Amino acid sequence: MSNTIIRSNKRENPYVMVDKCGLKDENLSWKAKGLLVYLLSMPDDWHVFVADLAKRAKDGRDAVYSGLKELEQAGYLENKIIRDERGSIQRWEKIINEQPILLDTE
Repeated sequence: MSNTIIRSNKRENPYVMVDKCGLKDENLSWKAKGLLVYLLSMPDDWHVFVADLAKRAKDGRDAVYSGLKELEQAGYLENKIIRDERGSIQRWEKIINEQPILLDTE
């Protein structure tokens, strides 16, 4: 018995810690809140395409787009332009924030 190995069979941490700000925001729909928490639950280096999001739930593409639009209007989602060394647009990235970024509209 002295060379018996005991191992723990654990799953990856199933819990998520997110800022409650978005969940308490009464200006967001439940759809937008769910989408926000789902996106915030992913690793920092995780990349997703909107088409992939639509496949992960039964709501469909239009619901995903409207939820993302709602998050953008409330300041939780920002669009970032990625340019190459010549200044040409290479791609767009959407950045999800735990708290809204209030943009100066003036």
